[in-house]
Amino acid sequence: MVFLCSSDLVFAQKNKEDFENTQVRLNLSPALEFEMDPKTEISFKFITSDDIENGVIKNQFARFRIKATRPWTLSVKSLTPYFSGSGTYASQDMPPSVLEIKKTTSGEYIPLAYSDVRLFTGNRGGNFTPGNDFKADIKFTPGFNYNEGYYFITLVYTLTAL
Repeated sequence: MVFLCSSDLVFAQKNKEDFENTQVRLNLSPALEFEMDPKTEISFKFITSDDIENGVIKNQFARFRIKATRPWTLSVKSLTPYFSGSGTYASQDMPPSVLEIKKTTSGEYIPLAYSDVRLFTGNRGGNFTPGNDFKADIKFTPGFNYNEGYYFITLVYTLTAL
């Protein structure tokens, strides 16, 4: 039995390939998304004068989950310059600053306003990025400057790329 091998033949087979190129283009736009749970009404009940003077806190009133392709900031503002009051003696001049929000894990409350108030900032990434999934506390301190009654205000949250 005899085997013949030609180096020219092996070389020719190695280089027998044909190449074509194509270019792929995409336009990756900034993506910002957040969820807030729950989206229900937040209700406060004041029982003592101490509650009115020092405030009532709703711990972990909401959970925020943010996904972003860029660093972000979450702001909040009230839809109106004052709470809407109902009842015989209700005041019509209670400002949104009697409400304050903070991350559950941080120390200082941030008073709200009729204009955007920067609450929190974070890094690009999904829910698993540190700082993009958190809970917040809200505090309502009307003090003795406002009359008894039922009050409500609408808050508007805005997520913005930095």
